[in-house]
Amino acid sequence: MACDLVDGTVERAARLAAISMAAAIRKAAVTHGGSGPVYVTVDGATFHGLRTFRERVTSWVDALLQRRVRHEIVTVEHAALVGAAVAALTN
Repeated sequence: MACDLVDGTVERAARLAAISMAAAIRKAAVTHGGSGPVYVTVDGATFHGLRTFRERVTSWVDALLQRRVRHEIVTVEHAALVGAAVAALTN
């Protein structure tokens, strides 16, 4: 019963993450005219460390977009550090 409860929670989190990603991907595709693929950078222990979470999110994003927008989910090494450096240099 506990496993089913955790699995349901993970599935709901994957759906909510996928909805946010799909909305951002569609907005980016419309804004930039759909000329190329939309890249989504993902950072975090939950996405990369939780068993099956990445696959669940990816499959939901694919289902929501129905192959209308080319997209790719990528990982950036030390993304928080790079973002902080860019913010420090531009302010």
